[in-house]
Amino acid sequence: MKSASIGLLAGCLLAWPSLAQSPERGPDRFNRQQMSFADHNDASGSLAIHVVDPSGREAPGMVHVELFRAGQEPGRAPQKDGYCNASGYCSFSGLSPGSYSVAVSAAGYLPQRFDIDMLHADQRQVTVQLRRASGNAGSGGATVSLQQLGVPEKARRKFEKGYGLFQHNDYKGAVKQFQEALEVDPNYVIAQNHLGLAWWKLEAFDDAGQWFETAIRTDPKFMPPYLNLAKMLTQRKDFTRAAAVLKQASEAAPYQGEPLFLLGKIQYDLGYYDRAELALAQALKRDTSEIPEVHVLLADVYVRLHQTARMAEQWEAYLAVAPKGIYAKAVRERLAKLKQQETAQNKAPGGE
Repeated sequence: MKSASIGLLAGCLLAWPSLAQSPERGPDRFNRQQMSFADHNDASGSLAIHVVDPSGREAPGMVHVELFRAGQEPGRAPQKDGYCNASGYCSFSGLSPGSYSVAVSAAGYLPQRFDIDMLHADQRQVTVQLRRASGNAGSGGATVSLQQLGVPEKARRKFEKGYGLFQHNDYKGAVKQFQEALEVDPNYVIAQNHLGLAWWKLEAFDDAGQWFETAIRTDPKFMPPYLNLAKMLTQRKDFTRAAAVLKQASEAAPYQGEPLFLLGKIQYDLGYYDRAELALAQALKRDTSEIPEVHVLLADVYVRLHQTARMAEQWEAYLAVAPKGIYAKAVRERLAKLKQQETAQNKAPGGE
């Protein structure tokens, strides 16, 4: 049989959702005020923590944050604890000067822990990027954006206001708020990245690209601006630059599979199937728990390379990790059709 006759979803991944869209992770069951665990007393320090998922989107589900005094004996209750709100933000106030240890945990993700020193009247913000529990821990790449330490409260509030406007498609209003946040703190990397996203939505591609590149320079280990820039360049059909950005991202975060997945997608679209196979196979050696569609795309590559057995293996692998995924029904149908064709072929005269 001709393996190309059962190709699945070739080219459909052009509609792969962009980080420019920041979907909510389920219904917002709690409002921001209810989900905040800020204490209101007379001590002067405050610490805000922003938790994002491996792709830089809002933290998934319930994220538990615990604050300990540095050197506190194991097993002792934390000084403070609580859960992030629906946007991944939580904050502690009333912190006396000293050293603290912060623990962040969420179901399905590797626990994160880091230390921070609080000075008198200190106001700090830290961004924590989660990693899937199935990922390769310890293989490189920052989960805490160190450039976020010490973000002023005024800048954070400007960013949150801009983020709300962005979510409601008011991109011009979002640009204004992100710019004002950056006037307060020019190194606020999340504001830089989101300013790029807002300019992209407004089709101001040069401005968007400049802010993504600025965010990359500010924090070379933070993945979202790399991926956003590469996706925008791909949309603009500047495949050479997009591929270069993705290779740079792959080197900056050697545990993440998404840069190589997107690189394989570009090469697939350009018809370089051997190169696409190599990139996707390398991606599968990394953390691809957030992008099970890598198996679907690699199966499509094997369709083009007329490697039916490997194609079927990738379909099976996709169903193993995403049995209810968006392509699961189509994959099952193709596998059933493949089995029927193999059975008919074996029954035919001269078959095995």
